[in-house]
Amino acid sequence: MGVNVREARRDNVDWLIRAKYGSQTSLANALGHILTQQNLSEIHRNKKGMLSNKARKIEQILVIPNGWMDRKNWIRDGSELIKKYQKLGKEERVTADSLSAFVLERLTADIYSDKPLGELNA
Repeated sequence: MGVNVREARRDNVDWLIRAKYGSQTSLANALGHILTQQNLSEIHRNKKGMLSNKARKIEQILVIPNGWMDRKNWIRDGSELIKKYQKLGKEERVTADSLSAFVLERLTADIYSDKPLGELNA
């Protein structure tokens, strides 16, 4: 079962609004209007999706690990990790993002492989 990226991004935007910003307008302001309140409303109502470049920009602006907007509930469930991530220096965040990308790539390959996990790199 694959990740529904559109749904994950919508759920993450909704969680950010509810838990962190209180309104679509406040989140739009925090994002420097890369997404307007109207855009956020359309995402919330599932009228529009969010492009990958917008998701990456949101992660960059809000200092959220790269790729987390695409993962259902990672921002909600990982909010304490995000706080720690935000305290890292830029170089440390790049390293953390690279590590996350590596692990996600491997896990995705493992899920779709017909080989047992231990045999993938053998």
